[in-house]
Amino acid sequence: MRRMTPVGLKNVKGRDLRKVQNDSGPPLLSSGHEKIDSAGRAHSWNSQRSPQCGYPLAICYTFSGDKVLKTGPCVVSSGYGAGGTYQTIRFQDREYVTELATEMTSSGGTRTVWTTLNGNKGTEYVRDARWYNIIKGALYPDGEYLYCTKTPNGKTDICVKYQ
Repeated sequence: MRRMTPVGLKNVKGRDLRKVQNDSGPPLLSSGHEKIDSAGRAHSWNSQRSPQCGYPLAICYTFSGDKVLKTGPCVVSSGYGAGGTYQTIRFQDREYVTELATEMTSSGGTRTVWTTLNGNKGTEYVRDARWYNIIKGALYPDGEYLYCTKTPNGKTDICVKYQ
């Protein structure tokens, strides 16, 4: 079951953004005033934005096993609709699209049913932002983490450090 609990509050350009930590996923940002696109999907973005396009900036990493292959700035956009969330990561001339299908539980929470990365089955996990170790178990509210998605064969493994 995915529970969401507040872990902080930021004020960016006059908007209060509440950062919410999922038990099994990356932090979600909610202002209560997300933008609605032409398809009726709601969008919320991280606080630091690219001056060129208005999308959030983050630091992305690609891995092969425990070895870092590439690192650098990336642009992340995300949104959600009935039954799921998605995230598009633009990093070094590539685009990575993650989708999570969720369902309601009997207790009123949500849980992830499946995850995809670029249309293939994917797995979410978290790494320590300093040593890149894979974290299993609870996260500290003030810790710095990389939120990752990879394919089962490990060929595609992308991580994001939100700013």
